[in-house]
This record gives sequence, C-alpha cells and structure tokens, in this order.
Amino acid sequence: MSSPLGNKQNITIFVLYLMQNVGYPLDFVTLNDIIMQTDYVAYLDFAETFSRLEESELIVRSGNNEKGEPTYAVIEKGAWQIPDRDASGDWSYIALHRVAVSLSHRGSGVSTAIIEYAESFARILGKRSLRIDTHEGNVVMRRMLEKHGFLPCGTIFLQNGDPRVAYEKVI
Repeated sequence: MSSPLGNKQNITIFVLYLMQNVGYPLDFVTLNDIIMQTDYVAYLDFAETFSRLEESELIVRSGNNEKGEPTYAVIEKGAWQIPDRDASGDWSYIALHRVAVSLSHRGSGVSTAIIEYAESFARILGKRSLRIDTHEGNVVMRRMLEKHGFLPCGTIFLQNGDPRVAYEKVI
C-alpha cells in the first residue's frame, strides 16, 4: 500500500506543513487521526516519517509512557498476565492507543502490520507485553485483538470513569 502523497519526503513536508499551519501543537496521535481520516498517507509511511522527524528532534512525541498508563494501574474482574514492572523496575509493557484503520483499507492486512510493528518495537525496548483497551461494544476491535493473540484480562476505567475491556498480548 503506497501513499497518494508519494515518497516519504512529501510526507515529511505534509506533516511539517500541518504542524506549522494548524495553529496549535500537534502530537503523534492528533496527526495520525488527521492523516488516517484523509487517506493521504499510508499509516506505516506516516509512522516511519514521524519517527525520523522525532529522531532529528524536529518534533517531540508526547505521552511517552515513562510513568506507565495511569488507567491500567487498577484492573477489576481479572488481572494482567505480566506484572506492570520488570525486575529492574522498568515498565514491562507498551500501551497501544487509538489503533484505527480507514474503512477503505479494512481487511487488507493493515491491522496485522500495525500489531507486528508494535510487537517489534516493544521487543527492541525489552518489553514483555502489549496492552490495549476498548469499549465492550466495539466488536470489530475486540475480534481483531483476539485474532492477533490478545487476551481479555479484565476491566479498566478511563479517567472519566467509563469502563473498558482490557487486553494484553505477551510477546
């Protein structure tokens, strides 16, 4: 799947243009939402471009999970498969947020590529699992997670109190 914008240089220019002209700071999640909705850029091309911009210190990623995911601190009606911290005190997991595939690309392997990329990234960082949560009624997401080896572990609560089904995949 290629990007209608063409090469990664054009994607870089597009991302920097958005960041310069939107009028408020944009982080990875917000940019990803804009780009996934427009279908101008393939997700993996965007993620690679964003990482390169981050490495060059042109942009800074927010929410780097150094303090873990606060909503994952308490889980009810179950338990995580892997403890929150490893023996050295580091966080043992990567939390995934806002995994989305545009309707025009569903069924084309994009979710598999996203999960495989996240697994590879987590392994590089020495993490033992991936965690994600979703609304109980989000049957499509729940089916996708279970297809990719995530197990339901219990219920977590968002900061506003809304319950979510918590999933974890040991890697």
